Amino acid sequence: MSRKGTHLSEEHKKIISLCNKNRIWSEESRHKMSIIKKGQIPSEKHRLLNSIRFKGVKFTEEHKEKIRNALLGKKKSPEHVKKMSLAMKEKMGGANNPHWKGGVPESYFSSQYRVRKLNCKGSHTNSEWEQLKKIFGNICPSCGKEEKLHKDHIIPLTKNGTDYIYNIQPLCRICNSKKKTKIIAYPKWGERMYA
Repeated sequence: MSRKGTHLSEEHKKIISLCNKNRIWSEESRHKMSIIKKGQIPSEKHRLLNSIRFKGVKFTEEHKEKIRNALLGKKKSPEHVKKMSLAMKEKMGGANNPHWKGGVPESYFSSQYRVRKLNCKGSHTNSEWEQLKKIFGNICPSCGKEEKLHKDHIIPLTKNGTDYIYNIQPLCRICNSKKKTKIIAYPKWGERMYA
């Protein structure tokens, strides 16, 4: 059986086609396969699938009426919505969430992926980054604004820079975007030398 994304040899494809040539598919299977190939289940086909699934099942008129009323889209009270939201947060919050990464922000993993992709040397911890921001006084050294600081590589990764903490400086989003791939090391704000 082939895996998604793997390439099969021409010989293997011929063997598979010969095996499937003599196979007789039921009408139901053909219908399901055609829906899967299209990627979406239109409402009419979805109803048809449900009719196949419940073939032979007889619902009483009373039961049909209950289903109709349930699907009418009754509005829930704000209290009920809030209660359900809190229950879902409790159920899916923190370590229960499938995207849980041990308390580390998602942005950390995306930046690490970029570093690995560019095959760069070095790494730094989140505590080193927090300490660096504290050294700079949580102020952008380029413009002096107290905004959310972003990691900027002094020597960009695309120019063979490393991901060690000594190659990183905290800049605000605007200054980081303006710098682009230039090699500029900003001193701490207030320690500039004027000529």
